[in-house]
Amino acid sequence: MDVRRSLRAGLAISGAVSAATVAANRARSRRSALRFYDPPKERLAPVDFGAFHGGSPVVWHRSESYQTLHSASLDAIRAALPTPDLHPVRLPGDRAVLLVGSFQHDVMTAHGVRGRAMLPYGEVMVAALVTRRPAPPLVPLVAPSATGLGAGVFVLHLPVTTREARDAGRLVFGYPKFIADMEFEDAIETCRVRLDEGGRHILTQTIRPAGPTSVMSAPMTMYSVLDGKLIAETMPMVGHQQRRPGRRGGYLELGDHQVADELRGFDLSPEPFLTTRVTGLRFAMTPGQPIGSARQYLGYIGAERDLGRYVVAYPNAAPIDQYAPFAPTAGPRATIAEVSPQPEPEPVVS
Repeated sequence: MDVRRSLRAGLAISGAVSAATVAANRARSRRSALRFYDPPKERLAPVDFGAFHGGSPVVWHRSESYQTLHSASLDAIRAALPTPDLHPVRLPGDRAVLLVGSFQHDVMTAHGVRGRAMLPYGEVMVAALVTRRPAPPLVPLVAPSATGLGAGVFVLHLPVTTREARDAGRLVFGYPKFIADMEFEDAIETCRVRLDEGGRHILTQTIRPAGPTSVMSAPMTMYSVLDGKLIAETMPMVGHQQRRPGRRGGYLELGDHQVADELRGFDLSPEPFLTTRVTGLRFAMTPGQPIGSARQYLGYIGAERDLGRYVVAYPNAAPIDQYAPFAPTAGPRATIAEVSPQPEPEPVVS
């Protein structure tokens, strides 16, 4: 039985649950979604992290996402991880799972900052699906709740389109971010993002969403390395998702960039085995917790820039530059200064 057939069988088994269980899961998801804005347990006052000024938690209130899961070489993914304490999620045939996720972030706030905490930005995540202990093939994908072997992600690359998003990611959360250029095409039947840096093509991700829409409210655990420590951050997430199993859900094209060459070395399947589109995505982040040691992982660094290109094209309309509304002072620091808390005026002594 080949990998795709095994995945289809596993996903079919996962979906073959009773109507009562489905109803209970939907009710649980709705309750979880309604609690998204409950006050967090910990708040941190705003400080400067490079070009980013803000406190914790940081909340993304309005985002859109395309996500594809691809099979990859188990040995190559294992070698890329900075610690043996993380284990690649396994597929049949000694294969691992790589996630490519594209995001359009519109509105973000941070504790202690009035108004927007950051400019809108684009983001592309390349990450390995991992578990904290070894798991049988497919189990973290098809039966995470029943087995307690849910998957998280170790972020391999996380390009963004602003310096402030890069600095917040690297200095606060330890994510290997760099500044890049992104062009999104957003239609009903086909969505696409092209990722470039320094005039070189990194990748183009195409998805063709299909299937019923459901409430998504499961948290995501992300792993990174900061100051020689393995960091775990579990983010609450809510949104509406469409999931489409099978290779017809999309395609991944790799370019001629250094990061593309690294991904090519993972022996990726260009067709995904699962495609997800998430609309109305909301999530929140606080600094993660150290859970062990790990070798330093910086990822690709990239060039120093204030802004990358961030363009979104819709059918029958000219492409829209997402930073045009912020010109001529679109630099991150100028924008942050305008929305940061201002000191109260001193009383006039007569």
